[in-house]
Amino acid sequence: MEDEPDLIFIGASLLVLVVSSILFIVGLSTPYFSETISVKYKTYSGLWKHCLDYVGDRGVECEETVNKVTKEKDELKVCKSMLILGLLSILASIFCVAFSLCLRCKPTERRILRIFGIVITLVAVVCISIGVAVYPNIAREIADSLTEPFYGSSYTLCVIAMCLTGLAAIFQIMDLIYRLCVLERKRNRQPLISHN
Repeated sequence: MEDEPDLIFIGASLLVLVVSSILFIVGLSTPYFSETISVKYKTYSGLWKHCLDYVGDRGVECEETVNKVTKEKDELKVCKSMLILGLLSILASIFCVAFSLCLRCKPTERRILRIFGIVITLVAVVCISIGVAVYPNIAREIADSLTEPFYGSSYTLCVIAMCLTGLAAIFQIMDLIYRLCVLERKRNRQPLISHN
């Protein structure tokens, strides 16, 4: 195995990706993407469930979100598919980064894994951003009232996960640049810092 340069960037990227995936899974699976409040009830919706919480003792009624959406069904499909593709991309990126750290392979093979991890991480950011950008139209239709829905904790967790995934991509790119600089320095046998 080659002399590994400092693993701080790639290690930080792996840690950020794991945290991002946990936040994203929680955000994706909970029904608090958007909420509205009126005098008689409070509604909250996710990608899978839409619930009405009546004021008083009447309880909570939930139904599938797809049943509540009429005009924006295609946008709901796009939103769901982009967010699920984003999650799968985050998980694939974790796999690539972890294997590039653990495998005893040639430096070129390790570099290819890391480049592939960067590409997949950037794909995750794009997919999540598309899903997050499409959701507001769905939220407005689900609200079907005069009040504008506000975005809940699930939506916020997905946006935070998207930002963290972007940060992980930056760490991966910094790691690759650092490794290329170290490799070039070894070829030229020059010290990293020249003492004048």
